[in-house]
Amino acid sequence: MPLEHAVRTACAFGGGIAGTAQTCGAVNGALMVLGLAHATAEPGNGPARQNTYAATRTLLDRFRERHGSVNCRELLGVDIGTSEGRERAMRDGLFVTRCPVFVREAAVMTAELVCVG
Repeated sequence: MPLEHAVRTACAFGGGIAGTAQTCGAVNGALMVLGLAHATAEPGNGPARQNTYAATRTLLDRFRERHGSVNCRELLGVDIGTSEGRERAMRDGLFVTRCPVFVREAAVMTAELVCVG
């Protein structure tokens, strides 16, 4: 997939899904990669689905263990789904100090799961 298409596809995940402070966009992006690595387009391919689900659960568990949550609101400690929360996150520099850490670690965890399984 061309980089431009990947970036456009993942756009809605920013800010915990369209700025709603739900599941971290880095986590959602990681799950998409796990699907590409482990799943198939064949209907009824139970083993591929189970491998994908197992890798997904492992990533979610590791991310939660490391950061305490996969939820943007909890990871940042503010609700960026509100204007006040977004302003506070901007003022406190959370998008440039915290989010890159989540992206990097989600990518590393994903790479480990893709290379292993």
